[in-house]
Formats: sequence, structure tokens, C-alpha cells
Amino acid sequence: MVVLTATAATELFKNHDHSFSGRTVSVVFQSHDYHKGSVGLAPCSPYWRLLHRVGSVEMLIAKRINATVGVRRKSVDNLLMWIEREARGHRDAAVRGVHVAHFVFLTSFNILGNLTFSETTFLNGDLDEEIHMDQPEGFVEPDQESKKPITRVKGHVSIITKIDSAQELSGRQARSGGQPSTNGDVVDPESAKASELFSAMTSFIEWAGYPNLVDSLPWLGWVDPQGLRRRMDRDLGKALAMASGLVKKRVKEREEGGLGKWQDFLDVLLDFEGNGKDEPEKLSEAEINIFIVSISRSCMDPLF
Repeated sequence: MVVLTATAATELFKNHDHSFSGRTVSVVFQSHDYHKGSVGLAPCSPYWRLLHRVGSVEMLIAKRINATVGVRRKSVDNLLMWIEREARGHRDAAVRGVHVAHFVFLTSFNILGNLTFSETTFLNGDLDEEIHMDQPEGFVEPDQESKKPITRVKGHVSIITKIDSAQELSGRQARSGGQPSTNGDVVDPESAKASELFSAMTSFIEWAGYPNLVDSLPWLGWVDPQGLRRRMDRDLGKALAMASGLVKKRVKEREEGGLGKWQDFLDVLLDFEGNGKDEPEKLSEAEINIFIVSISRSCMDPLF
């Protein structure tokens, strides 16, 4: 439809905007109903307006952002330090490239994790480790001996060294019996969950980027000739399962009296109460899980 006059355009956008606000959603994004709970893909509806309002009013507010000034400053300082150290390390070597995307990914994850969940949530390991109290919780620092970036959070440690494509990662894991490779590409001996989530999210982005024949020929959906929907079901399911574990852990902490004066964004989602009219009374666990995964995807997507 083409609008030819200013009067018609005003009428359209003022009184009929909802009728023309539909968007096309790829079949792969319909996996696990992801398109219904993601702010970027959900149809224009009271629920979408709710997600948008919660994100802008509760998450992106000055008080919450200002509370992470120290973490953000430290993360950016570390980003510059890591790049400089990596460049110095390659100065006399045959390879002179610096994997900037890797360091940007760690920095983005730290900042976003602290803003929303008060920690680097998805990179928690399973091994108790001493915490350096002079550093803010949830930021990543390079280990002095191995020179590998280590994610330090309360009681946990895990190691991530490089961003690779999902196919390369899954190939290495297949050759090593399903375990993360230790060849310097992706090293995470303490936390299989961190490596699994990393693989799932990179796969999520990869499958979403492929042209899908089913989008043009919907009657082929039951066949899924390229296998993109099946792969998305698998990898997005893994990410949602991990987000579910995070939510259940927080619910358990709250039940045990672990809710402090400071509430992070996850607490806001759990405490949400709708108006009872066009909003749900509470956000379901599935809706919160999708919201968490969409947030984590937002810091990885620009790197690929």
C-alpha cells in the first residue's frame, strides 16, 4: 500500500497503525514459541507493549544503569588491557592477528549480565574457587599464569578462550566424545554448561541466518528439507533449559529468604503483576525464559 498525502498518512498512523503492524516471522523463530516472547519478534499486542514497557522502564533506567558504572568502567578497562596484551604477545610471533570479537563478547556479556542479573550468569562453572574481593563480582579477568580469560563469580570459575562457529565447535566435541575441546579454541574444563550454552547460542544465530525454503513454500514445513527447524528446536531448547535453571535457582533463593534490598531485573520479572485487563497476572516461566535468551542473544548477534 502506498500513502500519497500527508492527511492520509496521519490518519493511517494515528488511527489504523495496529492494523498494519504485522511482521513476517521466519519458521525457525517459531521454535518453542520464541517469536511470541521476544521483543524483536512478538506481534504488536498488549503483551508486546508489556515487554517493551518492562524493558524500558525497569531495565534501562538511570538508577539501574548508574549502579553498574564501576563494573562497566572496569570491563572496558579490561577490554583495552586484553587487546593490548594480546597484541604484545603476537609482536614477535608469526601470527599478528588479535581476536577482538572474543574480547568484545566477554565484555558485553559481563556488562549485560551485571545489569540484568547482578552477575555473569551464563558462564558460571561448577568448581568452587577463591574470589578476588578487590574485583567486582561478575567481571572477567585474564588469568596471570595461563593468560586465558577467566570468568570469576561467587564460588565459580570457568574458562572461555575463543569464539568459533557452531559447526567447528560441534565437530571438535564429536571427535572428543562430546566433551569440549582443550586445544585452545574453547577450553572450559570446570563448566560443561557454559560450553553447552555457548554452542547453543552460536548455533541459534547460525540457523537463523540461513535462507529457509519453507519460508517461501510453507507447505514444505512438515518435511523441513534443510533441517533448520529441527536444529533450531534442539539448540534453542538447550538455551531455554539453561535459562529455566537460572530462574528456578533464583526462585529457590527467594523462597529461602535470599531476596535482598537490591532487586535486579530478574527479580522484577518474577515480581511482575499485570493490571488484570489486557495483561497477564504474572509472567510465566516460559515467557521469562524466552526473555532471558533474547537478552543473551543481543550481546552475541553483532559479533557474527
